[in-house]
Amino acid sequence: MMHRFTSWFPVVLLAAVAAMTVWLDRQVQPPAHSRDGKARHDPDYIVENSPPPASAPTASRATR
Repeated sequence: MMHRFTSWFPVVLLAAVAAMTVWLDRQVQPPAHSRDGKARHDPDYIVENSPPPASAPTASRATR
């Protein structure tokens, strides 16, 4: 009887570690995102047609 226990012990131990790994992975994963819009973030403002900053190189200088 003891021979069976010693031969199956590594298999049982490995299965227990694998089960604990799966459980721990599921515990630390973030919840699935729902698509209902609760996590949506709208920008405070949008800048359109803004001139480039004064320190930006112009296209003619960059192509020379």
